[in-house]
Amino acid sequence: MYLYEDPKWPHFYYDINCCLDLLNAIFLKYGLLLGKITSIKTEDLDLDKLHTNSLADEIVCSSQIEGEFLDRKTILESINVRFSNSFNVPSSAQYEDGIVAMMLDATQNFDEPLTCERLCAWQEKLFTREYVDFYKIVVGAFRTDRFGPMLVSSQKHGQIKVHYQAPKASDLPSMLSEFITFINSHDNHSTYIKAAIAHLYFLTLHPFEDGNGRISRAICEYLLSKAEKSSKRLYSVSAQIQKHKLEYYDIVEKTQKGDLNITKFVRWFLSMILNAIEASLVMVDKAVEKSLFFQKIREVKLSKDQNKIVNMLLDGFEGKLTSKKFAKIAKTSQDTATRSLNYLIDHEILVKEGAGPSTHYLLKFKLQ
Repeated sequence: MYLYEDPKWPHFYYDINCCLDLLNAIFLKYGLLLGKITSIKTEDLDLDKLHTNSLADEIVCSSQIEGEFLDRKTILESINVRFSNSFNVPSSAQYEDGIVAMMLDATQNFDEPLTCERLCAWQEKLFTREYVDFYKIVVGAFRTDRFGPMLVSSQKHGQIKVHYQAPKASDLPSMLSEFITFINSHDNHSTYIKAAIAHLYFLTLHPFEDGNGRISRAICEYLLSKAEKSSKRLYSVSAQIQKHKLEYYDIVEKTQKGDLNITKFVRWFLSMILNAIEASLVMVDKAVEKSLFFQKIREVKLSKDQNKIVNMLLDGFEGKLTSKKFAKIAKTSQDTATRSLNYLIDHEILVKEGAGPSTHYLLKFKLQ
């Protein structure tokens, strides 16, 4: 039996006592995050950059969960263009810009009620490319089951496994009406729990031919922005779900085949929110650390390539920095790279370790 076949559908329930530890941790960590941000000097933390990076993470990772890999640089450019109100997006980035537009509508216009028309507009923005797996999908409208029941399936070794069968298209109008009422209502759920329920609820309805997963996560962002009364998204839940993608698929499938007691799913989703906030706390600390580092060396004139290398070292350079790697990154000769590195050594930014082929370079100091 699927969730929607339960006679008491859609009255989900959960044991709040089993969720209190995670809810308390979320409130504590989010309060700590806000406290850090408000206590840090403007010059020590670029809040707009933190916001755009979190949005980019959310968009890129939400698509990755569905097996679609977007170019993060293009997503960031689209976000920045839209925040500048120029809307001068290159034609080559129209697809990515549509996805950005959907997420910005969800997070920036959280005071506006959610409607079926708005959901259809979001789905249309996701699919400026109308073809998926060689067939033309219905865009900007709910599914009609024109090819039969809506199935969520996978294929392995030539065998097709059906994970879930969605409600009939003919039942969607009334079910979506109930869903919209739930989203826009003022109830006794913690908003973090409401985001979890909304995510599962929408996935269970599966009202579109494609894009349901990404739209369900956009709905979560909408509810979280509404709860926090802020359009500044400071953490990405999808980035955490992507890290635990197999767990995610498993718990969604098991919950959809169970009863309306969704305590386990709610706890799992709350843990993803907590992980996301904790990751943002780490990111804020690193951003402040980097700002303080550059303040300490502000008298040193760095070239564009030297600045890039120092930033890479602060962010966690993969492997060891050598003159050969510097030359490749800067697209210059190894002699020029060596001179640039020696300049950084002379100004006590880098130190040289090893000898001969094993020579490499490290930051001389790193603020903690």
